[in-house]
Amino acid sequence: MGHAAAAMAAPRGGVVPPAEGDFLSESDAAGRQQVRFWIRTTLGMSFVFLALDLSVLPGPGVREAALLGRLGLVVPLCAIALWWMRRPRRRRLEATAAAALYTLSMTTTLVLLAGCTPFNPARSLNVFAFGTIIGHFFMPNGFRLPIAYTAVSLLLGEVLTFGPALGDPTLGVPAEDIVGSHTAVVLSMLAKLRAGREARRSFLLGLRLHERAVALTRSNEQLRALSDTDALTGLANRRFFDAALARAWQGRGEVGLMMIDVDHFKLFNDTAGHPEGDRCLATVARAVSGHVRGHRDIPARFGGEEFVVLLPNTGLEEAAEIAERIRTAIAALRVFHPGRVGEGFVSVSIGVAAMRPSAATPPSALVRAADQALYAAKAAGRNRVVPAGGG
Repeated sequence: MGHAAAAMAAPRGGVVPPAEGDFLSESDAAGRQQVRFWIRTTLGMSFVFLALDLSVLPGPGVREAALLGRLGLVVPLCAIALWWMRRPRRRRLEATAAAALYTLSMTTTLVLLAGCTPFNPARSLNVFAFGTIIGHFFMPNGFRLPIAYTAVSLLLGEVLTFGPALGDPTLGVPAEDIVGSHTAVVLSMLAKLRAGREARRSFLLGLRLHERAVALTRSNEQLRALSDTDALTGLANRRFFDAALARAWQGRGEVGLMMIDVDHFKLFNDTAGHPEGDRCLATVARAVSGHVRGHRDIPARFGGEEFVVLLPNTGLEEAAEIAERIRTAIAALRVFHPGRVGEGFVSVSIGVAAMRPSAATPPSALVRAADQALYAAKAAGRNRVVPAGGG
């Protein structure tokens, strides 16, 4: 089961699955933008309401209260919040701070209205309901802040609405206003929670598709590697070598090639058995692979007990030096050869050739030249390196 599937199957709460953490991280940038926009909106609304306060509210005392509430409280806190968000913080705290600022701005508005106009409980409740719904719109997805924000906002709205009405029986709130405002806020909260769940679900579904695509790509790469690799030795196989030689033949530099044959290998197999013969070939393959020039050269199993090493941009002299290094390394392993009485150890013969590619010369010509040099090495007594044209 992938991270996405595990996250979708896991219950919310407790330990956060890796994919759930990915969702929160992925949505963090967008969430921070939403929170910034929310705080800036609150800041802008404070200036708009301040202008309305100064033009509408009567009396210097009320206007001073408006200046104090807007410029002395809401605006500085918004500025501090915007500065605070420039530093790495948890998004939950940022959104909580933004919600608190927004609620504070609404509270300031209601307090100022209460000081200059006859108190209207229904208006107070509707203002808080409308403000809470607007807050839901700007709130980031991905966590359960809407529940806490809605509860606090409604509680504060009810305190400011029904508190003054307790001592004045004339200040009643029609039942339809109470039901309507609370229903609108709750529906808005549920819509916000649903939007958060859908955003999470959409992200996890996308992540699941991505995981499947990655797994498919990895499987294809493994299949391709298996199709290009000799199962016994771990070297490239004949198919991969042919393709690599064709690619190298498209270049301009000389292409070197060594053909390697394990001396008296049939006798080794007949004497020690095929399992030991396989182990012998694997040992030789490791020695060949360990003495080439990293990823530049391409060692491969050519077939049976024969190996090849493709040497791009390599002349005959340098190729012969590398071949001698390989031959010496294999001899130094002193792998016991049960069929060679007196000599007793596995050795290799290596033929080396190099050619400059041309349209008139096929790559197979290089293979033939290296093969002929290999036969010359065998004819000369084995356990030696013979370059093409040498003896």
